[in-house]
Amino acid sequence: MSCVSSINHPPQPLKISFASQSFVLGIVLLFFFGCQRDTGHLVVSGRVEVDDVHVGSKIGGRIWKVHYEEGDDVKAGEAIVTLEDRELVAQLNQAKAGRDQARANLDLLLVGTRAEDIARAEAVVEARSAELALRRKGFRDEEVREAEAQLASARSDLEYASTEYKRTLALFQKGATERRDLDNKRTCLKLREPRLRSHPSG
Repeated sequence: MSCVSSINHPPQPLKISFASQSFVLGIVLLFFFGCQRDTGHLVVSGRVEVDDVHVGSKIGGRIWKVHYEEGDDVKAGEAIVTLEDRELVAQLNQAKAGRDQARANLDLLLVGTRAEDIARAEAVVEARSAELALRRKGFRDEEVREAEAQLASARSDLEYASTEYKRTLALFQKGATERRDLDNKRTCLKLREPRLRSHPSG
């Protein structure tokens, strides 16, 4: 009689390799994400804070037209509103007229009016010289000497005023001095003519 002994062994756990686990996990994930509908958008929840931007104008005025509504996207540099420009256009036209007048005065200054003033003053000196020559023929020595002194003084003043004017004109043309300085020199030059006329010997 043979005896067969039976040994009860506890059940062995099922061993699954790491590769098998990864494969199963991949299938589950593929199935999960593959069954979802693709909307092309990522949907998330959260809170977005927006910075306030204060918009201002360099000049004041009445608004003529608004180009955007609240909530519209605006790019940097785009006009949001248009202001009424009637007063600004009038001011611009006035400034242009002033500029044109200044250009005309400058052209007049550079082209000949001042040169004519110098020529006129030189003509007065020549006339006084001729008058002096006539007086030398019939006046006393003291009167001749006085006339010569007055003429020399008038000539000296005229030469100085003429030189100063020409120097200032050259500086003005280079932008190195103001128009006021040039006008002052011109006035000094013009003042020499009455002085010459007031002295018959001059």
